[in-house]
Amino acid sequence: MTERSLSGSWEICLLSDPNPPITLPQAPAYESQPHHVPSSWRWILDSRLDDQPYDLFHYPRHWNDAPAALLRRRFNVESRPGERVWLTFQGVLQRWVCFVNRVPLLPEGADSPVVSESFLPVSFDITGALQPGENELVVWTGAWAQMETPAGEKLTNPNGSWFAGLSRGIWQEVTLETRPA
Repeated sequence: MTERSLSGSWEICLLSDPNPPITLPQAPAYESQPHHVPSSWRWILDSRLDDQPYDLFHYPRHWNDAPAALLRRRFNVESRPGERVWLTFQGVLQRWVCFVNRVPLLPEGADSPVVSESFLPVSFDITGALQPGENELVVWTGAWAQMETPAGEKLTNPNGSWFAGLSRGIWQEVTLETRPA
């Protein structure tokens, strides 16, 4: 088995639509400043304050206004006969969808590509989605789903902490693993 980190500089495209996409936009407008993985692209606790203790990467302030974003990275990988290539995310906040070469990936046993797991690792066998040479990995990240109840709006997912309720993005490591079939 070989393992390679995909953490580092990724492109980010801010989205005004908070809903998870079924397909990717044809020509998304990516920001000029890269996004660092792992990190959250949202960091403002209170927009009225100048001092923001979670402004660790000096991302532009307007990033916090977007309800969702696309994070993109290109990579090359070689698989040999008898090997499978797996993509593992250690943590992504909040809901997310993973695309490899514009193909949405289904988590094992799921009937939808929308993932709500934010704290435990999620892996995808991406062998069938790969192409020779350069490949494109895009992750949509947005807010957890909410529902209206008699007591008001409630999250459909436990968030666990203020950090999880605020953050969006790939907040833990991402790795490519080549494994024997």
